[in-house]
Amino acid sequence: MIATLAAAWLAAFSAVPAQVDAGEIVVTARKRLKEWRGTMRMSGKGYGCRTRKSSGDPEIDAIACRAMARCMTSLKPRMDATAASKPPRSERAAINQAFSKEAGDCFQKDYEAAVAELDARRDAARE
Repeated sequence: MIATLAAAWLAAFSAVPAQVDAGEIVVTARKRLKEWRGTMRMSGKGYGCRTRKSSGDPEIDAIACRAMARCMTSLKPRMDATAASKPPRSERAAINQAFSKEAGDCFQKDYEAAVAELDARRDAARE
């Protein structure tokens, strides 16, 4: 379920059109995110992420991994509780879709905020 959710919300996020005022770094980061592939692993502290296919920018890779791990870790207790309640098969697709949307929204917010910070750091370094 986790791999399916992660793939679904990464695909959904990469399809979101760039905002006009988002800046060039966000557009570039969105393009690079389409190339990025990572894997999630559960540890005692939550999810961890490892880049399997780089976006070409190690900082973008790290941002994607951190955002994915944070979002999945925050959703895990609710996902576990939902799975433990053994919902009827007829409801599982809708439940997975709702978790996928929530994870995607979380990822988009975290990812874009971190990319904006990266952009500011890189701009400051160029000056």
